[in-house]
Amino acid sequence: MERVGAEKVALFEQPTRPDDLDGMRSFRKRTRVLLAADESARSPADVAVLAAHRAADVINVKISKCSVVDAADMIAAARAFQLGLMIGGMVETPLAMTVSACLAAGYGGFEFVDLDTPLFMKDLPTRGGFRQKGPHLDLSHIVSGHGIEVTRRG
Repeated sequence: MERVGAEKVALFEQPTRPDDLDGMRSFRKRTRVLLAADESARSPADVAVLAAHRAADVINVKISKCSVVDAADMIAAARAFQLGLMIGGMVETPLAMTVSACLAAGYGGFEFVDLDTPLFMKDLPTRGGFRQKGPHLDLSHIVSGHGIEVTRRG
């Protein structure tokens, strides 16, 4: 990923409607900022279509918009088409964000990480998971699984 220029913006995520592949391709031609497909990339088949249309530089993988299995297949598809990888999430608890962090760490090669949604939550229903210090996520203390304990239910 080398298209960052004087704009000092590392990545622009989904600037168009999900089905506007021409608009995404046009955006890529007009700027040196990397374009991440988010809503346009919900399955491995979507990744193939985005690659065929040259409509994205990076695929934002979110387990909540597909599944863990489909996310793994999306990672493989993005790599096959030489697209960059981003791991992200919707507004989710540390459980989903830690599973996403483990997925990204296990596969490696994710240049962009956006797993900050638990920071928007006042009272978390869980304990454990990844540890965050500034921009750094730490999974080294997790012995098995995702390391999350539910502290209260619905």
